[in-house]
Amino acid sequence: MKNNKFVRYGNLDIYNKQEWHVKKPKQNDPISNYHLAPVSRGYYAMPFKYVEMFLVGAVSKTQPEQFKKLDNLYDEKAPTLQFCGNEAVNEKEYEDHFNKINAKRKKIYSKNRKIFILKDEDLVWHHLEEFTPLNEIEKRSGSWILTTVKTYNNSIKKSFKNHRGYMLHNTPEGKIIEYSDNRGYYRSYDMYEIFVSPIEHI
Repeated sequence: MKNNKFVRYGNLDIYNKQEWHVKKPKQNDPISNYHLAPVSRGYYAMPFKYVEMFLVGAVSKTQPEQFKKLDNLYDEKAPTLQFCGNEAVNEKEYEDHFNKINAKRKKIYSKNRKIFILKDEDLVWHHLEEFTPLNEIEKRSGSWILTTVKTYNNSIKKSFKNHRGYMLHNTPEGKIIEYSDNRGYYRSYDMYEIFVSPIEHI
């Protein structure tokens, strides 16, 4: 059970209606549709240890009733950088402005951050098909598969074992696992997102 802790930014309503889901794609584009909900009702979440803040950044669009204040932050006019030669003379004023915005944003995120625990036998949708035994997959939908939480946790372990030796970096957007073969590729934590839903809605 120690790996069954998850984080959700917003409400925990499993019957929450998803406007965009696999059966109602935005466009015929596999990359754009990767994160579309696998079913029409439920909510997204991330493992407690592997939160991808890039995905969290979309909450003002997906949950406007919860995060409507986020968009208002960026309506605040930022000071224009003024230069004397090659040096900005009001750089501190510029940085202070965005530090205040970031502090407000973190406060909004913190207020709406929910931590919850699932049981090993609970079912979740996830993207880790390549690390999951076929006989442990209950259903498929788009880029998602439905398995127990126990299977999901084992698939994460296999994923990290497969990428052993890769570089783990902290970035402003979150943690990424960078390939060590110098090809310029990287792996973010977005592949570890889950979707919690009543399974009859498919």
